[in-house]
Amino acid sequence: MQPEAGKVPNSAQVKALKLSYWRATRGGMMAHMDEDTKRLGSALQAAREGRRPKLTQPQIAEQLGVSRTTVQNIEAGKFTRINATVRQYARLIGWTDEVLERVAVEPLQAYLHRRLMARLGSDRNTKEIA
Repeated sequence: MQPEAGKVPNSAQVKALKLSYWRATRGGMMAHMDEDTKRLGSALQAAREGRRPKLTQPQIAEQLGVSRTTVQNIEAGKFTRINATVRQYARLIGWTDEVLERVAVEPLQAYLHRRLMARLGSDRNTKEIA
């Protein structure tokens, strides 16, 4: 179900795109390993480094019961989904689950917008769909 070029997609078309994205990411919570998890990992690292008193990677690892390498991998975005360890890390630095979800979902909105614009063949002057 594709929208006509130059037309704003209807709700069924938007829903189909969201479902397509959900399936492509195996349930919606799978992040795009390249850009999205790197962005999320960088945000977690920045939040950790911005805390006062500052938490180190070894301190986080000890509190989570994981190795420092695991913490490094999380901060580097080397994970495929938001699992219990990532959630616990976020809580340790003061993030709520809602904040974690919001930071993780932002790429979904950008992805859907890019897909819609590509399918519409639109230019910069097209009204943004949110």
